[in-house]
Parts: sequence; structure tokens; C-alpha cells
Amino acid sequence: KKREAPFRMIGSNARALQHILPILNHMRDTHKKFIDVFGGTGMVSLNVAQFPYMVFNDKDSGIIDFYRAFRNHYEELVEELKKYHPSSEEEWLHCKKTWQLSSNPVKRAAKWYVTAVMSYLGRRLNYARNFSQKQPNVASKMRIWPLLRARISKWQIENWDWKKLASYDSVDALFYLDPPYDETQGFDLISLEEIVSWAKDRQGTVVINHYKNTYLEAQEWTEKYEYRIYQSAGEIRSSVVEALYILGS
Repeated sequence: KKREAPFRMIGSNARALQHILPILNHMRDTHKKFIDVFGGTGMVSLNVAQFPYMVFNDKDSGIIDFYRAFRNHYEELVEELKKYHPSSEEEWLHCKKTWQLSSNPVKRAAKWYVTAVMSYLGRRLNYARNFSQKQPNVASKMRIWPLLRARISKWQIENWDWKKLASYDSVDALFYLDPPYDETQGFDLISLEEIVSWAKDRQGTVVINHYKNTYLEAQEWTEKYEYRIYQSAGEIRSSVVEALYILGS
């Protein structure tokens, strides 16, 4: 059964897991290390087969603060979040303004989590004012936490620039890269040329997950798998083709 992430973001790969996981899980027997270079919500790391050594990385300090507190101070984090009203816009605004100022790692993670869960589309920019029964709230999200605890407890959690993950390179390393490619999310865009160059320098296997495009199609890959993702916006239904570009055995 799929493990849900404790928070959401645009581009979380939830809909693509059925296509991604069989490819990654097939490499479990030949690789000891799984390195999730752009971890995001953690959907892939939470659901991929358990590798002997799991590395979760993201440049977003809020995400890393949360997952480190979840791993190292689980009970304290749960108790801290109980202090917040499950759907208070005033508390959300307070957390949004002050989470980065908190020196206590548990309080910092709790405020970030309130900001993330109760924001529109998980972007942490605007309060998710929604009068339907799908109003996001912290209490409902926390119900899945016990199911995630054992998995997250085994993660090595990093807050590095993506290129620094090369320090984990070895012949038995599997790097998974799903880089940000939507500037509206507020991320620094990374050139595909830079990612491909980095991938070619690795001893281990590199899997790049990206929309199918001209530049990546022109490169030489060990293997490539295409899949289609369907999206809905009201009555409009569309689809996009993505691919897993693989270098290495």
C-alpha cells in the first residue's frame, strides 16, 4: 500500500509512483545505496524498496528541519503540534512569519509544518481558505505519521546543494534525480546540461525523472522508460509524457 507523504507540494510524483517504483525497485539487489537528490515531499523515498543505506536530500531547509525533527524528536514534535488549532488562519500567519526565527529545532519544524500543511497547494504562500470538507489541517495529516516513522528513522538526511551528493558515489550507489523545472514554485532552476554532465561523471547508476524533451532525447542512455501522467482541472483532462533516463547498470 502506498505511503502518503506528511505534507504536499506541486510535483510530488504521487501519480507517477506506479511507473517509477518498479524501475527503482528492480535495482535494489544490485545497489546498496539509494540517494534521493531532490527529495521534496519524500514520496519516492517513502515508497521505494528499503535499501541498506537511504539518503534523503533537499535544499529547502524547512523540509529538512521537519524530517530531522520527525526522525530525532518524534514525541516532542507531536506534542508541539497539538498546541495549534487544526485550521486557524491567525496561527498559520504567525507560523509563516516566525518559523525561521525559532532556534529550537522542534518548534521550528512544527511552525514550518503548520505553514506547509495549511497553505494553498502546499506552496506556503497563501492560506488554504477552503469551505469544503477537504479543508487541510494538521491533525488529519498527522494520522498517517505512525505509518512513516520506521521508514524515516533509517534515513540519512542532508541539506546539501545537489552536486555535493557526489560524495556518496560508488559502484553500488543509485542516484534518483527529479529536479525542479517549474519556476513558479520558487525554486532555482537547474540546467539539464549541468545535470547530465554530473550524471556522466558518476560511478553509480543515475536515474533522471523529467518531462520528455528534445535535449534529453538527444543524449545516449543505458535505458529509457516513458510513461504518461493524466491531470484534471475541473472538466478539462490533459496528459503529459515523462520519462526515466538511466545511466549505468
